[in-house]
Amino acid sequence: MGQAPGIISDLIERFDRNREAYKSQGYNETQLRREFLDPFFEALGWDVANKAGHAEAYKDVIHEDAIKIGGASKAPDYCFRIGGARKFFLEAKKPAVNVKDEIPPAYQLRRYAWSAKLPLSILTDFEEFAVYDCRTRPNPSDKPGIGRIHYWTYKDYPAEWHKIAAIFSKDSVLKGSFDKYAGAERKRGTATVDAEFLKEIESWREALAKNLALRNPKLSVQELNFSVQRTIDRLIFLRICEDRGVESYGQLQGLQNGQNIYSRLRYLYDRADDRYNSGLFHFHPEKDRAESPDDLTPRLKIDDKVLKDIIGRLYYPESPYEFSVLPVEILGQVYEQFLGKVIRLTASHQARIEEKPEVRKAGGVYYTPAYIVEYIVKHTVGTLCQGKTPKQIAKLRILDPACGSGSFLIGAYQFLLTYHRDWYVKDGTDKHKKELFKATGGDWRLRTEEKKRILLSNIYGVDIDPQAVEVTKLSLLLKVLEGENQESLQELLFGRVRVLPDLGKNIKCGNSLIGPDYFAGQLIPDEDEVRRVNPFDWQAEFPEIMKAGGFDAVIGNPPYGAYFYGQDKAYLSSKYPSQTYQLDSYLLFLERSMRSLVRHEGFYGMIIPNPWLTNLLQTKIRRFVFEETRVREIVHFKFSVFPKVTVDTEIVLLQNARAQDGEVVIKVFESLGTFLFGANGQGLRTILHNQKKWEKLKGDTVNIFASPKEETLLEKCKSNSAALGSLCEINVGIKPYQVGKGTPPQTKAIVQSRPFDSNRQKTTSFRPYLRGSDINRFVIAPLQPRFLRYGPWLAEPRPAADFDAPVKIVMRQTGDSLVAALDDRQYLCLNNMHVLVPHENEVSAKFLLGVINSKLLNWCYQALNPEAGEALAEVKKTNVERLPIRILSLCDKADKSRHDQMVSLVERMLDLHKRLPEGKTPADKDRLQRQINATDQEIDRLVYDLYGLTEEEIRIVEAASVASSPKLKENEDHETEPEPTDRPGPGPGMATTVAEAARYAREGGGSTPESPFGAREPVHGVREPTGQYGTPEDPDGTEEQSELSSTREFDTAEGRLSYPELSERLAVPLVAIYDEILQTNPDQIVITSEWLCIRHKRLAGHLYPDWAGRFRDVNVQVGSHNPPPFYEVPIHMRTFCDDLAERLRHDPGATVRRAAEFLAWADWRFQWIHPFKDFNGRIGRVLLGALLYKLSLPHIETAPIEPLSRRNYLDALQTADSGDLTRLTSIWSHRLSEAL
Repeated sequence: MGQAPGIISDLIERFDRNREAYKSQGYNETQLRREFLDPFFEALGWDVANKAGHAEAYKDVIHEDAIKIGGASKAPDYCFRIGGARKFFLEAKKPAVNVKDEIPPAYQLRRYAWSAKLPLSILTDFEEFAVYDCRTRPNPSDKPGIGRIHYWTYKDYPAEWHKIAAIFSKDSVLKGSFDKYAGAERKRGTATVDAEFLKEIESWREALAKNLALRNPKLSVQELNFSVQRTIDRLIFLRICEDRGVESYGQLQGLQNGQNIYSRLRYLYDRADDRYNSGLFHFHPEKDRAESPDDLTPRLKIDDKVLKDIIGRLYYPESPYEFSVLPVEILGQVYEQFLGKVIRLTASHQARIEEKPEVRKAGGVYYTPAYIVEYIVKHTVGTLCQGKTPKQIAKLRILDPACGSGSFLIGAYQFLLTYHRDWYVKDGTDKHKKELFKATGGDWRLRTEEKKRILLSNIYGVDIDPQAVEVTKLSLLLKVLEGENQESLQELLFGRVRVLPDLGKNIKCGNSLIGPDYFAGQLIPDEDEVRRVNPFDWQAEFPEIMKAGGFDAVIGNPPYGAYFYGQDKAYLSSKYPSQTYQLDSYLLFLERSMRSLVRHEGFYGMIIPNPWLTNLLQTKIRRFVFEETRVREIVHFKFSVFPKVTVDTEIVLLQNARAQDGEVVIKVFESLGTFLFGANGQGLRTILHNQKKWEKLKGDTVNIFASPKEETLLEKCKSNSAALGSLCEINVGIKPYQVGKGTPPQTKAIVQSRPFDSNRQKTTSFRPYLRGSDINRFVIAPLQPRFLRYGPWLAEPRPAADFDAPVKIVMRQTGDSLVAALDDRQYLCLNNMHVLVPHENEVSAKFLLGVINSKLLNWCYQALNPEAGEALAEVKKTNVERLPIRILSLCDKADKSRHDQMVSLVERMLDLHKRLPEGKTPADKDRLQRQINATDQEIDRLVYDLYGLTEEEIRIVEAASVASSPKLKENEDHETEPEPTDRPGPGPGMATTVAEAARYAREGGGSTPESPFGAREPVHGVREPTGQYGTPEDPDGTEEQSELSSTREFDTAEGRLSYPELSERLAVPLVAIYDEILQTNPDQIVITSEWLCIRHKRLAGHLYPDWAGRFRDVNVQVGSHNPPPFYEVPIHMRTFCDDLAERLRHDPGATVRRAAEFLAWADWRFQWIHPFKDFNGRIGRVLLGALLYKLSLPHIETAPIEPLSRRNYLDALQTADSGDLTRLTSIWSHRLSEAL
């Protein structure tokens, strides 16, 4: 669509010819839209008039009903959509309006689009065409140029048509060009409407909580939380009703004039109760109401100042929100975050806002993305509705048993509304006048009574949090009112029919997992304990539904990782027979749903973590699911659905029926783009499994990524085989150090100084030991002698590992593949290794070694434990024990021959590896390596023969071997790990060195390269040669720092400083920061965004008070690296710190290898984000120093000075940007070696 079509030229010519007439006051917007804008956008491919006859839900363009309130339109003129989803708004003005220079039109458009969370939108009168980036919070005083990214006049259209079409044509939007352009055009200062509105209502909560606690001293903490939440809900509800035209505009605003605002507000509440009948305004006892009336909030005292401030921020000019277009779904996202905090009362009855313990433990609140909700709803509710009439659908019951803010229930309700409307329209509008009405824009809509009927008939929810229950109700009620106005409600109001339904019988508060029998045998249970547990009786609360067999669909996103203790754990263990000792809440919800909530042939659809399929401990839940339900589909995501959560998740779709054909569909999506916009054969794998095979596993693990042929091959390998664990004693190696372990218990000083390590054999109690990095396939190759004083003083000496066995197999633990060697020298082994001692008279160790190191056994391992390619993959003992080893009868001549042949091949391999280092010339080494490769192939062929593989099966194994890329490859530099020395680790000596560095800096000394933290080195950042931004003069980083350091000068609050002077000014606070770290208990150091910002402020606040301690507010380029846009930095840093905490929780310092991988990741990720305007290198070293201290590792200098070392480091960072941390891990392994 490069050239403007003829219709555009005709429109331009017509407008130009009659320009004066069109610009007169008599020419209105309606005429403009019909004569110019409709054909303009039809030329861009949009079906403006719905000539294709699409159903209401899928019309390209919605002409919004313009609600006139106070002389202003309350809806944009056009909404352009794809598949029913809004993409951009267009606000039309008559040509008499000056689009370029008038403030109100631009503010109006930006307010609409910002409130609807749309990135781009258009303001036009055809004569002028302005495109706005609407992600910046609008302000009524903004000049019309704020946010405007394109401006054209009608005479520009022919020359600029290619740009207009590339962004706004329907074809471009379908292909994703619009979204890509919007992403590329992000500007500084963007603030999403949900984030801003969250800040708004959080400030209201704080103000109301403090005032209510002050003026109402008898309020309990529960009453205070209820009162604050209910007040906020009511104000938001009434204000949204105003903007939607359901309530008179400005009625809340009018309360600001005069005193006793709360008493006058209560009058509006009473009127709303008469009008709506929602539980939100339920103050008096009524027949058939499920809930007790609220007699608490009418008696409250609230100061006028507090209410006046809140109400003022709901209206122009203080409010940027256009509530008429604010989606209910976005309101739900806001409330989900809002509910993560709770009000507490101090002993003096002062209110404090705190994060809920369970939220703090989980690292935050995670709202389910809309695309997940839509998928689950489509494949559960959508499947149930398929081919059914509204009368049949009226019998369906949809439940979310952990509904939170109601996202899944809103999604299900919206699906049902759309389905009903489209069914009625298709069946004939004349037959359904009771259910439909035609809006002024020409769209068919459901009447309010029909929307109420659907909601009460079909939608049900439960949550343990009473505030969440109220938010769900609010969101659903607002959904009922979506698209309504005074005119559409007039018939109901005239007939004195209350507009909204009472949801008290549909949305209830309680613990979905625990029933009233929890307190059986207790005469008078403790009131606080009853409130905490909040038991829920499903039979009593939903008697008709449960009597009929349960719900037709149970959907949602259950809580993950909740901890259970004491009586809770005992109760749940007794009630849920398919759970293990280590209970997990998401699996409890699965079992509860499928055992007692989902009716026969009903559906279950939830997004849950994926470990339940491969965790060896979850045998019972797998057996229950595979044997007693039908697994319809599992959708696995290779990308992060919840950005702050490290666990992989998947959608699981079940049916409460026995599997018939047994087919299970597995979909694996590589990226979000693939999921949203279609696969086109790439980024999506569809695998068909047979549930009947899963049933036969009796709860054994399942690899959903394996194809049926791969499954068959694995079963073939397991048949006539014995588990490796039955042929060997398998143990993990020694853990030398851990505070509190060993006899006597180790102290922190012992852990830091590592007195049991040495690089020489001091006494006979010092024995040589191995680390995982010493092991390659068939070969033990220690980098140098190292010794460990073996005895009970070690943290975990593991005597069961039988280190003194004459012959044992040692296996590397870190990595995603099997790497094993033979030890006949009685080495000790650390806990990054497995020790395998064959049982006597069972099978030869050399035979086992050959099989274990074969391609086929590696393939079997990865089929049993699909971790290939994961950064922190580990070869776990439980999976080693399961490896299938072909059973041989040495009495059988053929078996004896194959056994002996394998032993002979392994002996040859061991000899070749022994001779390889002794090769005197490159030709000798090449010849030996070729022999090693040939022997390797012979071993693989022999193993294929042992297991009876066909040529096709061999191709499967070989293809997988080529495709896989193990994280730890043999004979590579990155296998280097720290070597022991007699030099102490970070103890008093390190503090002395730091103190000395501080003294030296205060006395004005020069550079101190021996400083343990690199406090004085002339390194301004990590990637950047200069520490300044813009286009770097030396993007490759080849120019030496010394040259730059001597010439650069910097304007600071202390005057213009040379680089050496700047470094000196930074040295003292930097050393003070390290002193503070060393004086703090490592367990009390919690690295958060705030922690890093505070240290950055301490470091540079005296030099750059304007921006030190705050994340950067500019986009930067650092050498050849482009860090993320500045507005993404806070979320990247929050995610980084959350990930950091999660990784620290899993003991990344357990082995040196794991420590190197962890530190490499932290090093790279922090520098990739580049959060601060400057001094990222120094703060990065502070971060790494703190991590080393927390891991009880000696400090390491992380700022390479020599050009070659620096170049290698920069190259490793760039390689890490592409997802490969191997080189950076190698550097960290070497650093740890040197330090130890």
